Amino acid sequence: MLSEFYGADEQEIRKKVWQSIEPGKVIVWVNSLQECAISPMQNGIQLRPCSQEQALAMLEASLAESSIDLAIVESFFLLPSKCSLKDNFYQIAELSERHGKPIQMLNPDLGYRKALRGPFSAFFQTQTLCSS
Repeated sequence: MLSEFYGADEQEIRKKVWQSIEPGKVIVWVNSLQECAISPMQNGIQLRPCSQEQALAMLEASLAESSIDLAIVESFFLLPSKCSLKDNFYQIAELSERHGKPIQMLNPDLGYRKALRGPFSAFFQTQTLCSS
């Protein structure tokens, strides 16, 4: 199951996501942003990939762990990649399906997010606009 949280304000997006997480869930947060100012993680780990391919490998390894309940991927589309965005996006959907665990994607409302329109939006179970 894929969900997307998007909007112009990255802090508001993170706030909405934290509010949506059930207490006690163990999460893995895949975040490429160096200036990340998220809430302290009590039940989870934070990973910092340098490429989309590395993010996918980290997701694969994390979702294979039985203790992980949820994966959050922030700003995936801003990472460099040797493959097409479409191929990498399909891999995220396959990982969620294969492991039976939800993945929430956080996307700032930049030009990159426009790539999610059309065929990509059909993969999301929910899409939430986060605004103040």
